[in-house]
This record gives sequence, structure tokens and C-alpha cells, in this order.
Amino acid sequence: PDYPASKIIRKKMLTFFEANDFELYTHAYSRFARTGESVYSAMNFGHTFDLSFGLQKLSGEQHVLQENAVFSVMESMEYRLNIYQTGHIDMCRSNPTSLDRCWQHDQPNIRSVLGAGDARMRFYALLKTLLSQSRVAKRMIENTEWSAVIEVANYDPALFDVLSKDIAELPRGNYFYAHALIPHGPYIYQPGCTVSYDHAPLLTSARTLEEPPLQGDVYEVRNGLYFAQIDCALDTLQSLFADMKARGVYDRAVIVLHGDHGSRIGRYQYLSEHVQDLSVADYRAGFSTLFAVKYPGSRFALRDTPLPIARLLETFIDEIPNYVQESAEYPEFAPAAEAAPDSSKTAPYIYLLGEVPPTRVTIDLFGD
Repeated sequence: PDYPASKIIRKKMLTFFEANDFELYTHAYSRFARTGESVYSAMNFGHTFDLSFGLQKLSGEQHVLQENAVFSVMESMEYRLNIYQTGHIDMCRSNPTSLDRCWQHDQPNIRSVLGAGDARMRFYALLKTLLSQSRVAKRMIENTEWSAVIEVANYDPALFDVLSKDIAELPRGNYFYAHALIPHGPYIYQPGCTVSYDHAPLLTSARTLEEPPLQGDVYEVRNGLYFAQIDCALDTLQSLFADMKARGVYDRAVIVLHGDHGSRIGRYQYLSEHVQDLSVADYRAGFSTLFAVKYPGSRFALRDTPLPIARLLETFIDEIPNYVQESAEYPEFAPAAEAAPDSSKTAPYIYLLGEVPPTRVTIDLFGD
């Protein structure tokens, strides 16, 4: 949305990427707005809809990404895998052969929840964490107004502390993957990464399927809280990069920052039944996705070619051998535009769920 808060965070983002020599793909997008499809598509270079998705639930609790082409390619390059994740999706079981490190924090992030001022919140968080295998405890929590906040409070800044320490200690030939889940609902992290539960759960979590069209100022408030989380994410990453620069490893590092879907803070849910209701701004919120790369010799640049995350990730990973060798001059990363299958023009297309097969929509996500 184009209002003052968005302009402030946009300026901070551009300053951040420029200071750290990233190429930012301003027109990157996901084909899907829901995690099950978007994560599988991104990590498996997916270009079409796949009903299997690759996400499977084991033991009735955690989703497991059974197939992971990104990890397989890095494994084929003889990299050792180091995974840092939440309890949201298990990536550690994707490629166990070359897995050296699997760091996972609790779901929910008990430290952030215990910082809440409300005694009931602390009680239910402890109950969920300590009795997570109890069906009775789960029912007690699910019947409270705090359920949404406790269920998805996944981000833990400690992830980056552990990651920074491992980068300092491990030699070249290691691949580090961190699924940080920020910015992500609930939007409780403020600038400086302090935690606030001052807003009702309705305002702090974007629900992709079951929620009715947004009423009143929910849309504006959610976006404001989302921008605050972006601020926290930038501060956390800047601290990590400062540590890497101080150790002299940043310049030769190859780094990819990417999401799997957009903020999903639209006025309507991303379902086939709303195909006539969704505006370009709604589509952009659901599908416009972060993608930025930094490699030896890269300099700050804004790239506005519309490309899906899966294609960008696949193309960049193919270039990694060129960036890890010693060279006086490294090639510029320049992926070609993608032509739509039914046209000679470049035309982004995305999927709305709710029907099988899902509704495919061709739309200029980045137009006026």
C-alpha cells in the first residue's frame, strides 16, 4: 500500500541492500500464496502446479519437505548442508546424506511469548510447549482467543546468533540454509525486534483461506505491523552481515535472500471464488516476493524483469560454481525474461486455490 509507513520501510530496505551490495529483483513473484504450494515450488524449481506439493505431515504435527531440489544440487556440488529452521516445516529430512547440522527452535517461540504482559498468554504458551503431545491440552488452547498467536509465533532471533557462530567456525565447502519466518504472522516483532502483544489476534495474523473479506481498518493496521517486522528482519540481517564483514568472509560469500510468497495481506483471500474481487494491489500483496542476491563482485542494482522465484533460484544456483572459484572478474547474474506459455510476451501468471485444478490467472502484478 502506498502510504507513509510503506515509503519509510521501502527507503530502509533500499539503503540496506545498497550497503550490502545486493542485486534486488523488485518484480520477483511466487506462483502461489499458500505455504504448502509456494515452499515446494520454490525449493523444487517448480514451474507448474503439482497436486503432490512434496509437503507431508508426519505424526499429525510437523510438515516435512520430502523433495528438495535446491539441497540436492548443493549436495551434488559436494557441499555439506547446515539447516536452521522452525518447527513449521522440517527441511532436515530432505537430504539426510550430506546433512551436518540441523538446528531447530521450539514452536512456538517460547521466549517471545513469555515476554507478553498477559498472564493467560504465558500460561497457555507454557501449556502448549510442555504438553504438546496431549490432545486435552491442545483442545484447551484451540478454544482460546490466543490460539492463533501461540500457534504461529515461530520466529526466534537466536537462529541468527547460532548461524553467525557456525559461519565463523566452519570452513569453506559448507552451505547454510535458514528458514527464518520473518516477516510472518503473528506480527508481534517491532523495530529493534522487541515483542508486543498489544494488538488483538485478528490484527496480527493473515489467514489465507478461511477469513472473510477485511472490514474497517484491519487492512491498514496489519500492513503497519508487517512493516515493523520487516524493520526487525533488516536489523537482524545487518547484524549477521556485520559479523561476517568483521571476520573477512563477507566479500567472498554467496548469499540469497528470498521468500516463498508475499505478505498475503489482501482485502480478499486468494481463492478462485474471489477472482473478480481481487485488485492488482491484492494480487501484488499475495504473490510479489523477495529475491535478492549477493556474490563476489556484485554491486547494488535494481532488476525489474518479472520472474518467478522458482526460476530465479534455479538459475542463480546454476551460477554458483562461477562465484566460488578465485577469479579477477566474476560474471554478472542476468537471468532471461520468461515468456508466457500462451504468448510471445512476458506475462506473469499465478494460481488461485479453491478448485481442482486451481484457477490460473495471468496478470501484470507490477502495473498501475
